[in-house]
Amino acid sequence: MPASASWFDSALATLVARAGLYGAAFAALWLATQLFGKAEYGSYVFAIALVWFVSFPATLGLDQVVSVRVARGEEASALITAALWTSLGIGAGLALLLAAAAPALGALSSLPGLGLWLAGLAVTVPLLAMMSVLEAWFIASGRVAAGQYYPLSGQLLRVPLLALALGYGGGVPAVIGLEILVALLPLVLFALDSRRPPLGLRPKLQPGQIRLGLQLLVSRLAFEGTRRIDLLMLGVLGTALAVADFGIALRLVIVVELGRDLLLPALQSRMGRLLAGRDTAGVAQTYRLTRAVALVVGLFAAAGIALLGQPVLGLFGSYESAYAPLMLLVAGALVNIGFGHNAQVLKLAGHAGTLVLIRGLTLIMLFTAELWLIPVLGASGAALAAAAAMLFSNIAMSMVLKRREGLASLDTASTLALGSATLAALLAGFAAVPPVAAGLWLAATALGYGVAERRQAPLLRAAADA
Repeated sequence: MPASASWFDSALATLVARAGLYGAAFAALWLATQLFGKAEYGSYVFAIALVWFVSFPATLGLDQVVSVRVARGEEASALITAALWTSLGIGAGLALLLAAAAPALGALSSLPGLGLWLAGLAVTVPLLAMMSVLEAWFIASGRVAAGQYYPLSGQLLRVPLLALALGYGGGVPAVIGLEILVALLPLVLFALDSRRPPLGLRPKLQPGQIRLGLQLLVSRLAFEGTRRIDLLMLGVLGTALAVADFGIALRLVIVVELGRDLLLPALQSRMGRLLAGRDTAGVAQTYRLTRAVALVVGLFAAAGIALLGQPVLGLFGSYESAYAPLMLLVAGALVNIGFGHNAQVLKLAGHAGTLVLIRGLTLIMLFTAELWLIPVLGASGAALAAAAAMLFSNIAMSMVLKRREGLASLDTASTLALGSATLAALLAGFAAVPPVAAGLWLAATALGYGVAERRQAPLLRAAADA
């Protein structure tokens, strides 16, 4: 997809990719819960989260530097190659360390079979790190369709492989093998479609690139890693069953952020150019438009989860207890959507250091809250701590945006809608209101906010045609 692709083309490509991703995730979730018991599924989810954490620093944050540089229209060929070599080398080293530590970690944990899971999945560490760089490059350069579809290919592959494992009695080794294939396939597709050799002579990294990468690494880890941190904390402080409940809730809550995800790939390249051109009016209009669309979609999705969450959870087995953490996660997701893409704007505007500080404070708050809440509330405690951390970070980022860029994260309509919706989700999570009442409450909020923002419709059409 060319860099000049419209909002509509980008969103359509992302919609197709996300629809496939959610469908594949739902099918794979059902197959995994049928293949493993609840405790074993908890070990599987915990291992996946830990492997992600190990793979994450392998890039040194250079995938995010690639995203920023390319989105702003800067030459980044040497940086891309250096980022790939860095991810391969550091990722391989971290994989060896994880494999060596796997038996000890398994012995210390109460999760069944964890040592075998970690030893096998360690192979995917460098693959995941390299794919992160390639995905960032493709999306930031406007090749949104490829940047979305290639990672999707691996997720789609997981479904038939899990079905084969279920049909033929495959166990942990079989699933480890399929996870390696799932990580390898998109990497191969990215490499084949690259418009230049992704691995050539290894150029040297500049100190400024490494410094910025580490800043963005910490920032992204604090945000995207929050829910995986919750899983790890649950594994340490809670039980395998609590990990399983939280893991399945995470799989379902992603639907709430569909609208935000649809607009994010196009936002990066569009917002990068607007900020580079110091188009203040364009930045404000784009920010408000993406927030309004994402929040309307998120509110309707939240209403659907409130109404259908319990019967859907029943499809996977004895996971009815996951409804409470699911609704608390919905509250956190709505907070993140309602404040808009403030982290992305801060990153693109050159405020990476401030973003790191906010995210670091958020991590401290999250760990402190989970140390207290998980032993008392289990999976619900982890979800509540995550929602509180999301609120704290978004308020802090909105204050910085207002002061440094003159950009308001919230207006009256979005504030009222966000307050109403998060209250409904929290009450449903603590069983203070029945699911039907929470669902109708959220649907009414979505309709009210949609009507209040109807004046955005002309802007949406103009942006789609741009």
